Amino acid sequence: ISPKNKEDYAMNLKFKNEILDTVKFADTHTRKKLDEYVEALDFDVIKEMQVVMYVGRDWDKEDSLSPEEYYQSVREDFDRRWNTKEVETYQMLQKIQFVDYLKAGIKYLNLN
Repeated sequence: ISPKNKEDYAMNLKFKNEILDTVKFADTHTRKKLDEYVEALDFDVIKEMQVVMYVGRDWDKEDSLSPEEYYQSVREDFDRRWNTKEVETYQMLQKIQFVDYLKAGIKYLNLN
């Protein structure tokens, strides 16, 4: 399913609102403030956000799974190897295109 033809698809994530709020925050604050904002989030939010970010980065490489199946596949992969909150947050925020990937993941998963 491509982002263009999935209008009827909508995925509901536990921390959807926190992820959407982070993107809104990113649009109106400096990167330093964004980093501080994300670092203050709960680890479970960080985990979900990181999965959405990677889905957004790589969605165009996956055409055999639905968006929900792809999200679950990526999440299951991460669930086998999470590190500490600090390490996961750092790795996510080191991506220069962190916000762009997050926005792409939101669009692909139809979270907005």
